[in-house]
Amino acid sequence: MKNSVLVLLVIAAMASCKPKEKLPFGRTPGIEDRHWVLKEMEGKSVIFTAAQKEVSIEFENDNNFTLEAGCNTVNGMYTSQENMIFIHQMTSTKMACPELDRETTILNLLQKTNHFKLKQSKVSGVVQEQLMLMGGDTLLMKFEKGVKE
Repeated sequence: MKNSVLVLLVIAAMASCKPKEKLPFGRTPGIEDRHWVLKEMEGKSVIFTAAQKEVSIEFENDNNFTLEAGCNTVNGMYTSQENMIFIHQMTSTKMACPELDRETTILNLLQKTNHFKLKQSKVSGVVQEQLMLMGGDTLLMKFEKGVKE
C-alpha cells in the first residue's frame, strides 16, 4: 500500500511539472522591439560627444535588424534560437565620416557574434536591461535599453 501511494505521489509530481516552453525558431522576445544603445565595445566604454550620434541597434520580430552606426545605417537579418544568434545579409550606407573606423569595428564584431546574454540590474531604483553580444566566451559589445529619439 505504501509503495502504491508513493508511486501515485511521484506520478502526480511529475505531471504537475511543466517542461520549459520552447520559443519558435528565430523568435527572441527578450531582444526584439527594443532600442539598444551601445555602451561598451571590446571591453572599453563607448562615449559619445555632443556632435556624435549614439550607436544603437534594434532587432525586429520579423528577423530584420537596423543598426544606426553613428554615421551610416546598417540593415540586415538575424536568426536566433534560445540565446544563440546569427547575424547575416548586412547592407550599409556608404557615407564618409570621422567615426568610420569605429563603424568598421562594429560590423566586424557583429559578424563574430554567435550568442547573447540578457541581464537586468537596478541602478538607483531603476531597472536597467543590458544586451551583451558574445563571440564564444568573449564579450564583444554591451548595449543598454534606451529610448528612441
